[in-house]
Amino acid sequence: MRKLLKLSLGLAVLCTPGLLFGSCCTTCTTTTCYSGCSPKTILIPRGAEDLVMQTFRNGYSYDNDCCFWGNLSLEYKYNRTWKECQVAESIFPRQTLTFVGSNVATRTTNDLIADYFGMATDTNIRVCLNPLIQFHKFNIGLTLGLSNICDGLWLQVNAPVIHTKWDLRHDCCSNCSTSCCSSSCCSTCPTANTALSSTAFNGGYMNHTATGTTAPATVAPLTNLTDALTGKVFGDMTEAWLYGKFCGCDNDDTKVGIVDVKLGYNFYECPDYHVGIYLKMGAPTGTRLDCCHATCLFNPIIGNDHWQFGAGLSAHADLWCCDDCHTVTAYFEGYVTHLFERSQARSFDFKNGVMSRYMLLKVFDENNAYSRLINAINYTTRCVKVRADVLGEALLEFVYRNECGFGAGVGYNLYGRSKDKICQVCDPCSSSMKTIKVGFKGCAPVQPVGFLTTTATETITTGTAVYNAPSSILSATQSNATAFACGTVDSAVELYDAATTGTPTSGFVYLDTRQTATATAGDLVSTLRTNGLIASESATGTVDITTAGVVTGLTLAPELITTADLDICSGEAPSIVTHKIFGHLDYTWTDCDWTPFLRAGAEVEFASKCDKGTLNMWGVFLGGGISF
Repeated sequence: MRKLLKLSLGLAVLCTPGLLFGSCCTTCTTTTCYSGCSPKTILIPRGAEDLVMQTFRNGYSYDNDCCFWGNLSLEYKYNRTWKECQVAESIFPRQTLTFVGSNVATRTTNDLIADYFGMATDTNIRVCLNPLIQFHKFNIGLTLGLSNICDGLWLQVNAPVIHTKWDLRHDCCSNCSTSCCSSSCCSTCPTANTALSSTAFNGGYMNHTATGTTAPATVAPLTNLTDALTGKVFGDMTEAWLYGKFCGCDNDDTKVGIVDVKLGYNFYECPDYHVGIYLKMGAPTGTRLDCCHATCLFNPIIGNDHWQFGAGLSAHADLWCCDDCHTVTAYFEGYVTHLFERSQARSFDFKNGVMSRYMLLKVFDENNAYSRLINAINYTTRCVKVRADVLGEALLEFVYRNECGFGAGVGYNLYGRSKDKICQVCDPCSSSMKTIKVGFKGCAPVQPVGFLTTTATETITTGTAVYNAPSSILSATQSNATAFACGTVDSAVELYDAATTGTPTSGFVYLDTRQTATATAGDLVSTLRTNGLIASESATGTVDITTAGVVTGLTLAPELITTADLDICSGEAPSIVTHKIFGHLDYTWTDCDWTPFLRAGAEVEFASKCDKGTLNMWGVFLGGGISF
């Protein structure tokens, strides 16, 4: 009968996860991943799950004659990251970011377009990133033996209180090494380097005039790096960044981490070995990954914001014993849990590449006419439903103890988590983004500069611009633009007419304001065309431009962005695998009724150099408690 009870309880422990928790996420996104091995928009570190902090296996007691026993422990651990390059490349294309304006002739394919961030078109700076993450963990653990209910039954609760600091440590450097993992390249950069170019944007490139015939005024760029990387407004961009900001240093937070509850049953429990299984449940008591958390791209994260449920195995066996004075014992523990669907918020890149969430978008009215600019990060930050199939951890440890209470151990810990699966992409976090129509601005102007020409020689007749706003406002989009390169105008119609109706001796030409804000009398239109200075509109059909500068006969045809253009994979935390080696010393007062113990140790955690989203960390821990 006793064996039957053990078998029944064991089967119940193994089967309960599938019976109690079934995933309601059955319609996960199956779109093609465009991001591949690219960095993600979120970095979710290893949660509070940590078998190393429970260095003594407490889920059994073979030398206690009482039906009820327990173990209470308090442990402190300090962890910090190393290999800053790997942390940086988990969320950025590289450790060094270069911001180069669209008018810089020497810009390369690795240079982000500075214009999108409000920096001048002649900007040429380098920003180095040396991110640092630190954790202070205080774990309170309680294990209770429930043999008075059933032989071998036990319950364990771990409640970690965690304080963490996340510092992006970015600075603008003119002498920074471009090689990855250069040692603290920004540590000696003078703060004066954060002053950016003050060259104004040409009128019409980032702004327009709503009424009248006056030319758009020039627009002052952002001249402070902090303003540019936190999304201050400029030109027609009247709404600052709400999400994804490059926030300042020392972002910190303190929360209760993942509260871990285990209910276990030991099939075999002898002085020199035991084997048991347990149920494990984790509560999302750490950081809430909601829209508020998405305001900064390097905001601290504690835990993983998921309910999780699974099962585990624990065992030990004495490998060597000398007259009960010296023993060497092997310990094993491992578990697997499922992270259930949870409503969170994620920022996404577009399918046209990494960092595209920081591109400029044109906003259109119901008639597809341009109205204003926004940064894409406000549009691509969405509410989502997300889950992860598997999270697991395993530990193998060898411990030496002697009759005096001294002990020492070394071990190996393996940790892994499968990639996120975003099951549903919902509305933008910002309510103002829910119903708007948008398209990629790229380097297309907003309002071009108009000049009269003579059809006889196709030359500019005067250096004075002619405007008739808002008819000259462009809805042109560049859907093939990226964060690193300007695109070409979609369905382009050249805004030039050499035979204007009603004035056969006169024509009209619109010039791209990013290239030139003025024209000189006598300039040849053919030269302007060759140099790519004539503005283009996104349109179908023919163009008819009168001498007054009114664009007519155009069917506005911007390429509009939809949710299908989001790269869903860019917002999914990748699968991670880390390896940890650790060692510890401990002492137990064996001659006491209530048995106190102390332990101290150190650890190093590492991952493959190519793995995105993993953290290489080192740490030290100190703990103690009592057994009763």
